[in-house]
Amino acid sequence: MNCLTIRNAAILALLQLGAVSATALTAALVFRWHTGYGLTEPLSIRQIADHGWYCLLVPVVWFVVTYQILGRDDSSDRARGLAALSGILLLAVLLLAASYTAWHAWLLVGHHA
Repeated sequence: MNCLTIRNAAILALLQLGAVSATALTAALVFRWHTGYGLTEPLSIRQIADHGWYCLLVPVVWFVVTYQILGRDDSSDRARGLAALSGILLLAVLLLAASYTAWHAWLLVGHHA
């Protein structure tokens, strides 16, 4: 029995999109804070603030591929399981990136305040 349905895949993709949005918005906030006080922002924060929105494509591509796998009648349980596992792993990586950005921002604010 596979619990990954199209509905569950869509919810997982929305969670992934939320993690990407949180990461990009946090980086943009830190970037704005640094420029407001005339400080030099870290390169990683600047890159995420400038180009982090491109990462929104990753969950969309994952969902499209997963939708194709789930929509086929002849897809194996292994393919469906790999689709579910890859979605969960992708969400974990995106949440780690969001956590790193927020933690990095917190440390920088405490350091420069």
